[in-house]
Amino acid sequence: MELNDNEKKVLDAIQNVLRQKGSLDMMSRMALQKDAAANGVGALRFRELEKAAKEGAVGGTSLMSSADAAKQISDVDQQMASRKHEIEMERNHQPIIEFMESGLISRPDMNCLIAKTHVTQKLWAAVMDGDDPSFFKDPDRPVESVSWNDCNKFIEKLNSFREVKDRKFQFRMIRDTEWDTLIKELNADEKESEDYGWFWKNSNYATHSVATKKAYKSGLYDLVGNVMSWVVNSKGVCVGGCYRSGHSDCFREQISYVPEEKINYVGLRLVAMKF
Repeated sequence: MELNDNEKKVLDAIQNVLRQKGSLDMMSRMALQKDAAANGVGALRFRELEKAAKEGAVGGTSLMSSADAAKQISDVDQQMASRKHEIEMERNHQPIIEFMESGLISRPDMNCLIAKTHVTQKLWAAVMDGDDPSFFKDPDRPVESVSWNDCNKFIEKLNSFREVKDRKFQFRMIRDTEWDTLIKELNADEKESEDYGWFWKNSNYATHSVATKKAYKSGLYDLVGNVMSWVVNSKGVCVGGCYRSGHSDCFREQISYVPEEKINYVGLRLVAMKF
């Protein structure tokens, strides 16, 4: 990056004061900043120029050239841009980190960790660069209108993230046998009460934010109702019923679709393996 004419003037003025006084006292700095502002050089840029001038001094006498100062400022700009990008990436990946830290239930008996809820639109968008194909838009609702193939692409990308690799996780969709096991564990109240899920009687024919109904004793939410879940081991099969289903139907409902089909009542629940 080249310094513009006004920045060169400010840099020269700072260097002159440093040659004469060896440092910038408060009065000199205020005067230089006032002149810099009058020439369109802001306070942040002034500090960068001052830093470049000071670090160019050798033995308190010789100072770097304008070209060297410009290079140093360019390096600072690149470092700041790089850090800004890192901060932005960390912010975008926050839903992924939060999910891995608090969104999984350990099941040693099943040799895996199971997601407490369906994948939310917030998590899907964090992985898929902001994309959210859902019909019922809300970051805390389950993602839907995603095909079986879409879900595999999502998981492939999720598994490539550094945050996932650092924790030695490998994600996949739930298996129908795992879902069956979880359903068989439910007690009578959990099977009979409509307080645990969203069905056609209470959903107003729409999805709802995850984890807004009662949790099962296992710590999981929405094993039935809200949206169905694609399963990994049976291509195009989904389980669990949805907001359109009758309550009792959800416990035995398995439906097959073509893997490319996108339906606004089918999403996914993740399972994590440790390696």
